[in-house]
Amino acid sequence: MPELKVIFPQVADIAVATTTLAKADTSQVDTLHVALVKLRTPLGVARRKELSRYLAARLRLPSVEIVDLPAK
Repeated sequence: MPELKVIFPQVADIAVATTTLAKADTSQVDTLHVALVKLRTPLGVARRKELSRYLAARLRLPSVEIVDLPAK
């Protein structure tokens, strides 16, 4: 996604994955789409929602959860 650095210059690195989330007390399993994001500078709430919506649209997914990774 080379356009990502133009639209969201705060993003340094990103990994997107689809995983399953199992509830510990039941046998219910949900599919979850996550983006692990390392940021150069913090994203505000509105900009974070924009990133989530952008990724969902770009990847044709119903939704994408953003997970911040600590900068090293």
